[in-house]
Order: sequence, then C-alpha cells, then structure tokens
Amino acid sequence: MPSSARPSGDPGRPAPLRTPPPDYFSRRVRFKIFLLVCVFMLVVALMEKARDPKMYTWMGFDRAGKATRNPVIPDAPTDNRVPIQRDPSTNEIPGLVQGPRQPETPWQRPTERPMDRLGQAESLAWNHVWTSLQRADRDTLNRWLEHAQTGGTFNWNAGKTLISQLAEHWSSFLKQQRQLLTEQREQLEVDGHKEWTEILDQLRDLWSETYRPALDMAASDAPLATQQQQTLQNIQDRIAEFAITKVRDNTLHRGVEQEAWFHLLDILQRTPEPMLQERSTGNASYLQLFQQPGEYRAKLVTVRGSARMVSRFPAPRNQYGIDHYFRITLKPQGGPDNPILIYALELPTRFPVPQAPQMHVNVREEIACNGYFFKRLVFRSRDGLRTAPLILARLPRWYPAPVKQSASSPNPMWMSVGIAACLLIAISLAWLAHKRTQRVATSHQRTTSLPLSLSIADDDLGPTPIETLNQLAQSDSESRSIENPPRH
Repeated sequence: MPSSARPSGDPGRPAPLRTPPPDYFSRRVRFKIFLLVCVFMLVVALMEKARDPKMYTWMGFDRAGKATRNPVIPDAPTDNRVPIQRDPSTNEIPGLVQGPRQPETPWQRPTERPMDRLGQAESLAWNHVWTSLQRADRDTLNRWLEHAQTGGTFNWNAGKTLISQLAEHWSSFLKQQRQLLTEQREQLEVDGHKEWTEILDQLRDLWSETYRPALDMAASDAPLATQQQQTLQNIQDRIAEFAITKVRDNTLHRGVEQEAWFHLLDILQRTPEPMLQERSTGNASYLQLFQQPGEYRAKLVTVRGSARMVSRFPAPRNQYGIDHYFRITLKPQGGPDNPILIYALELPTRFPVPQAPQMHVNVREEIACNGYFFKRLVFRSRDGLRTAPLILARLPRWYPAPVKQSASSPNPMWMSVGIAACLLIAISLAWLAHKRTQRVATSHQRTTSLPLSLSIADDDLGPTPIETLNQLAQSDSESRSIENPPRH
C-alpha cells in the first residue's frame, strides 16, 4: 500500500478529530437554516412595530411621548391652595369673598347699585320676606310657583297660608321702613323725605295690585294670564336671586347654600340637555372660573376635559326628587393640572360608575358638559386644603375612545401575547435543534475514536490513483500497438 493511503504522522498516535462539514442538502441542515431565517424575520418585524408610538398608548406612555416630541415649557400651575389657619370667631377659612352688603334702608344706596330707587326698594322688600320665611316655607313656595306655571295642582289651603304669610311679612317691611324714615327725618331734606314716602306707597300698591292677585289666582287653580305668569316668574327669580347671594367662595358645603344648590339642580332636571347647550354662554377655562367666580355665578357654561375620577354620593333630603348625584373630577382641556369638580344628576349609558360598596372609580374618559357654575369649593387633597371650581350639570357628553378590532390594528394586549408565544416557540425549536446537533457530533466522535487495529485489511483496499493512471497508460499503449503494427 503506498504511503499516501495512510495518515501522516506517528502510526501509533490516533489522528486528530475533525468535525465533518455540514451537508447543506440534507433535510436536517435545511430545517435549521429555515428556522434561523424565521427567527430573524420575527426580530425584524418586532423592530418595525417598536417604532410605532401607537403601540405604547395602552401602556400609558401616550402623554409622555407627546411631551417628548413637542417639548413645550408649560406655564406655572395656578396655586389654588388656601390657608389652613382658621378664624376662631367665625370658624371659617380666611379670605372669603363676602360680596356687596345689602343696605339697611332703601335710601342708603351704594355707588354700585342702579339709580332706580323703586327697584332697589322692591328688592329689599323681597329680601326681607325671604329671610322672614322658614326654610320649609321657602321650599314650599318655590315648588308652588313651579306648579302654578307648569299647570300642576297644589293644595288650596297651603297656598292661602303662604299668601297670608307673604302679605304679613311685606306689611312688616313697610312698617319698619316708615318707622326708620320718621326717625331719620332730620337727616333728610324735605324733597328726600317726600320721595321715599312715595316709594313706600308704591311698594304697598305693587303688592296689593300686582303680586297678591297673581298669587290668589294661582292658588285657585284658575287659568293664568300672560301678565300673571310673568309676575309669578318674577317672584321665583327674586327667591332664586336671594338664595344665590348666600353662596360663598373658598368654603366647604354650607347648609345655607342648599336652597340655591337644589334650585339649580331642579332647573337642570326640568330642562332638556339640547336647550342647556343652546343657552350656554360658551366654553369657560379653568382660570376664568377660578379667578372670576363672581362673574360666572349661576351662569350656564361649557367645560371640556378628561374625567379622572367618578364618585357617587347620596343627596340630602329634599322635595325635588333628587336622591343622589355623581361627582366627576375633571382635568380641564388646555388648562393647568388642577381639577374642576362637576356634580351631575346622570351619567351617559355604559359610562364607568362605582359599584357598591365602592364610592369612587378611577377613569380616563373625555367628556364635555353644560352646567351652572356654583362656587369655588374647598376640598381636601393629599397635600392639604385646596379649592376648585364647582359646576352643577345634568348629563355630560361622553366621547369614548374608538374600539379598534380590525385585522390591521389588532388589540395591543393580544398582540403582545402572540409575540411572546412566537418567541417562546422559536426558542424551543432552536434549543431542540441544538440538542440534535450535539447528539450527531457525539456519535461521530465515538466512530472516529476507534483503535487502528480494527481497520480493514490492505487486500480489501482498492487501487490507488497512481496505480489507476499507470493501468490506463498501459492499456492505451497496447491499443495503439494493435492498430499500428510495426513494419519490417
């Protein structure tokens, strides 16, 4: 056997182990290559999806992304905190907006009041009547005036009793003012004393000729004329106006404010929502309501923003049929990071509401509502006492986020689960392929590590390449000699 047929080196030393090159045409190797290509394409697809900012909205990163893309320096938030120190005499928070004080007599007219002295005296007369009535009588009078204008029925005896009380208080006011006019006669000129005496006589005639006949007609359930309906509406507006004057900013809920509170809620529940939207004065921002509460008091405004918390509270005992309302903590649109508190009678269908025994539920829903601005309310937060604009509304308008269930935009949660499952399957297949490769390499190592004494005999080996070439050369020379014999 030629030396080229044997391995080089020491014949007593085994040959070094060499891993055979992979057979790229075998099924096993092609499957491994296909698996690697699939994993690579999956990684490329994940990298492409990771560039889309919409993929992270469901994780709560939408606002952070917007802030990063549009770096705008925000304005300093409005400090709506109130002092915690309390006045020991009144036990109320200092800094109350007391509002203009009513004069004690009609002729002590402040400069901000109109020049109509008869109207001023009439306002003072109704204020005296309103404060002289008991709380239950004021509520009954308000409900009776509503029934009279809407065509409802009312107890005749109760109506007569109320009319008698009103007449008595009106006469008491006139008597009191005539006595003050007599006592201060020396301080007034002759023309001034005569003028205010005529005004008091006009107030007496106004009650006997205008208010008393309209109230008697309403108590008798007889049809009311247009002028009488206008008179009753004037009385009801006066009552509501005096109730609104009891509202104070920078305070908690006060018992004296319940009349104005339920009066506005009653108007809301009796007025359709499209009419409220039509009568609204327009959109109001947080700063407008916070810095100018007196200008927006009891006015219909529209606010927009994101509802962050919904709470349900039972309503105090009342005769308007209101047993509960919902408080919505609103983050105003385009405003500082301070809330607006909305007390709504109803909520839209399928809107998240707290379920018993819960009283609060955290939400993130876009809403807009039309309601009456009530006051700047004090509430307790994690860092102390704060104030927030308070609005009374009937039914907020809800703008739910669109639900995307199409194939082009699957649910992000299910997409995440699918991606995780694909990664798990790819890792499992790669691990199985790796184990099979280790098993084949171990088998080949065991075969090549057998001793040389177990090799086949030299007689069983085939001819070497040199011997094969010599045989071909010899056969070629013999064929030429046969075709061309030698010539003698």
